[in-house]
Amino acid sequence: MKKEGETHREMRESAISVLERVKRPGQRVVTSHSDRSEQRLFFGEPSRRTHMSDADILLIDDRTGKVDAIVEIKDRDVRPKNIVGIIGCTSICDKHVDRDGREYATSGVLLFIVVPDQTLGKNGSSKRAQLEGIVERMAENTRPLRKCVVCSAAEFAATCEESLASETPGSKN
Repeated sequence: MKKEGETHREMRESAISVLERVKRPGQRVVTSHSDRSEQRLFFGEPSRRTHMSDADILLIDDRTGKVDAIVEIKDRDVRPKNIVGIIGCTSICDKHVDRDGREYATSGVLLFIVVPDQTLGKNGSSKRAQLEGIVERMAENTRPLRKCVVCSAAEFAATCEESLASETPGSKN
């Protein structure tokens, strides 16, 4: 049996590896675990009151000053209310502020929620249908998100490559 946090670490390292491979010139991958700082997301003026979330991994484009992708690793407790919370908090945020105080816009960001492979099982699983239903229903109210994808750890590489490759910088596919 794996220790607590080991699955999260493995999923995070795998996701970072994928992002490092698919990133474009000017983009960089940041994570609170390697950068020793939180990847904080805010709405409005950054303060304790407007701090909504800490992202696991960000793909930042320094040329545009935008966050192109947010990756949330959910290695356990994949209940609907937790997925809704991730989507909701991320969708109302409009910026990431790094430890040096630089701000990066998050509007139109691509959100990936990566869960363990066994959580989604095969394509017909009820958990997959449930989470996809949440994403569809929330899409009406999460305009700041360009796209939200819930995928298993095994699916993340192909899904990430497809989603990021199909976009041109600044597009809203």
